[in-house]
Amino acid sequence: MRRFLLAMFTALSLGGCYVHEYAGHDGHPYRHERWHGEDVYRREDGRWYARHNNEWVLRSEVVIG
Repeated sequence: MRRFLLAMFTALSLGGCYVHEYAGHDGHPYRHERWHGEDVYRREDGRWYARHNNEWVLRSEVVIG
């Protein structure tokens, strides 16, 4: 039981490091953040995008550390 609880605590602790990483429908990872009330996503190319009408729109003014 102790080993199980330790394993669960470790998994939850490590899982917190990857909370904002998701995978798109194409399987590529992207990071989701809120920026000025808008959902923005950093794609694999390192730039930030927003979703509008089911299309990716480049948001070059987004600066998130």
